[in-house]
Amino acid sequence: MKTSLSFGWSFLPGFDLASIRATPSDAVEVDLPHSVKLLPHHDFSEKEYQGEFTYIKTFSYEAKDKRAFLRFEGAMLQFDCYLNGIDLGHFIGGYLPVEIEVTSAIKAGKNRLVVRLDTREDPMVPPYGGSVDYLAFGGLYRPVYLIEKPKENAIESLFVHGDKDGNVFVQIQGDVPVMCHVFDGETEVLSFQGKQGKLADFAIWTPANPKLYRLRVESAQDAEEVLFGFEDRHFEEDGFYECGKKRKLLGLNRHQTFPYIGAAATSSLQKEDARILKSLGIDLVRTSHYADDESFLSECDRLGLYVIDEIPGWQFVSKDPLWRSRLLDFTRRLVEKERNHPCLLAYGVRVDESRDDHELYRETNRIAKETDPYTPTIGVRNFKDSECLEDIYGYNDFSCSSLDHGADPSASLKGAKGKAKLITEHNGHMFPTKKSDSLTRQTEQALRHALVIEEAFADPSYAGVVGWCAFDYATHRDFGSLDHVCYHGVSDLFRARKLAGDFYASQGEEPMMRVNTHFCSFPYDGASLPKPVVFTNADRVDLYRNGEKVGSYYPDFVKFPHLKHPPIVLSENVGENFHEEGLSKREEKEIKAILNGEPERMEKALSLRQLLFLGGFMMKHKVDKNYFVDLYYKYIGSWGTGNEARIEVRAYKDGTCFAAQSFGPVETTHFLVTPTASSLKNADTYDMVSILVEKADQFGNKVDFGDDALVIETEGPIALLSPKVVSLVGGDVAIYVRSLPVKKETAAKVLIHHRDGTIEVPLSVA
Repeated sequence: MKTSLSFGWSFLPGFDLASIRATPSDAVEVDLPHSVKLLPHHDFSEKEYQGEFTYIKTFSYEAKDKRAFLRFEGAMLQFDCYLNGIDLGHFIGGYLPVEIEVTSAIKAGKNRLVVRLDTREDPMVPPYGGSVDYLAFGGLYRPVYLIEKPKENAIESLFVHGDKDGNVFVQIQGDVPVMCHVFDGETEVLSFQGKQGKLADFAIWTPANPKLYRLRVESAQDAEEVLFGFEDRHFEEDGFYECGKKRKLLGLNRHQTFPYIGAAATSSLQKEDARILKSLGIDLVRTSHYADDESFLSECDRLGLYVIDEIPGWQFVSKDPLWRSRLLDFTRRLVEKERNHPCLLAYGVRVDESRDDHELYRETNRIAKETDPYTPTIGVRNFKDSECLEDIYGYNDFSCSSLDHGADPSASLKGAKGKAKLITEHNGHMFPTKKSDSLTRQTEQALRHALVIEEAFADPSYAGVVGWCAFDYATHRDFGSLDHVCYHGVSDLFRARKLAGDFYASQGEEPMMRVNTHFCSFPYDGASLPKPVVFTNADRVDLYRNGEKVGSYYPDFVKFPHLKHPPIVLSENVGENFHEEGLSKREEKEIKAILNGEPERMEKALSLRQLLFLGGFMMKHKVDKNYFVDLYYKYIGSWGTGNEARIEVRAYKDGTCFAAQSFGPVETTHFLVTPTASSLKNADTYDMVSILVEKADQFGNKVDFGDDALVIETEGPIALLSPKVVSLVGGDVAIYVRSLPVKKETAAKVLIHHRDGTIEVPLSVA
């Protein structure tokens, strides 16, 4: 039996031994998950959340003839625990759960639990000791549970593995007789006594078909349930195989942190992150560089996202025996926490980008294999001649410094001989891009990602490629952009897509289209509009100007032959509509070719034949250079004059138009409001919703430089976890709201005040 203890804690900064007996008068009531301090989006110090803090919880317990445990799912970083005045010991939580037996300390009736939490970055605890390019924040940031287990025949450390032949292998701690039942939904499809059975008719878990089964294990006094999948995948030197077929993996790295709340996100936001990642067209996420929340992993199981997890750390490895012993302990705890998830593709058992350490990494690999013999290991490094003790050579390839080169060939990874090879990071710091940056820079970020993926997919020996990274993230002052944010994501910290995010989404099958420009030349250097790029999974797009078709355009399989859905370049912006100029077919063809060329070549690099043609044309029609300038601005530069020019791009799949996007001068604006949910449900913890607010023009296009200030109010049993006053960043911002406890379903609302009025967002809380 598991009981949540996540509501009704008392909290205060600092710690005094007297609080073990009495709650200080200045303590405030909080619920879990909890961050010791809410922080601004930008410009704060990591010292603000570091120190000692006190958490106090009073709870009732009915005396039973059972063993009792406290389970802390996430306490950053270290804590001392006192129950009814009894010192239970000192523990390191961090990114991994801590389970403490309290059978001798718990009592019938009221119990008093006191936690002294130390959130400081201890150099003797990984990932600390050197520089770290991410923030851990501080708090009891995941739930706390009271767990009861029978004194005899308890089912502990349950581990299940389903193989490609339908075998079900069950492992538990101790020699406990058990009966196992396998369910497909609510239908029992297999039962067996002991720890191995076989199912005749079953489906393999894959990202395309994430089929889950439920295992119930029963002993004389206990029962436990877990979801699992049957697995058929493996890595070879020449790549990755799924159900016997070789295929490429496409992924992104993920940091678990959010604006304002740090890592203290509820289950609903964790699941929403998995949904967002799935919508980005990927099939693999790497949890850099630590273990993620169980809700996130469970949603990856359900949605179909492979996961590579990782022990905590970044570049630094200490020689201190205590530090090293803790890393080994974290390795064991990581595997025990996550081994039941069918989404788990490999264990990262090497500190990211660290140097070789034969003794240490021999042990991390041994522990992982001993704790889960079915799942491969991976080690991630940023150099090519590393010793590889793992099954997979993970390589962070940052060789893409322009649009002329994507990825280094797999053959250059000298240390990977005989091993599978996976690009585990690329781009990132090579081209940091803010949501508020120009569309030119955002387009280049997107195309750099596309180029790395293309060249990695073209290399037959790469198993796949994982980009850095899904979301912008908070980091130490040594890194990022001096505001404690690293702008390496293909989406921003609020989970709103940049153009690079739209490129990834185009690799999925959910119909989508995003055009990289508003078709106005003047934001671009020299008032020269670059060739527009469309990120879409359409078969083709058609371009219209003022209702007249300009042309049809198709995915660029010439430049990107290995992408599932290459970008579409609108290469001929003067097309079928040019007939209105009343020219001969030859004249029309020649002038269209010049206008559709690169803008900077029109005057400086025309061929001799083109120059002779233009000279003859001007003499024949008695026009000068301004005639061609006017044509350029009519058809390309400004795409018309005044309010009369309206551009439309239509996307087609199997001959059917599924999306259309119009462009023209901005005349009116409005706000688009998208909450991640309309109802909040209190369960083991409170619930949260993220509300994305975007400023859009009359066509529904985001106003890229919108920076309006918004004033936020709430009504009903909800509370803000973001500031009361926020500003749009690059045209949008997210607001975070939590539920408060209620006895019955109750209406609530968020009021978003802007300069022209108020938007009401109705919610319900149960």
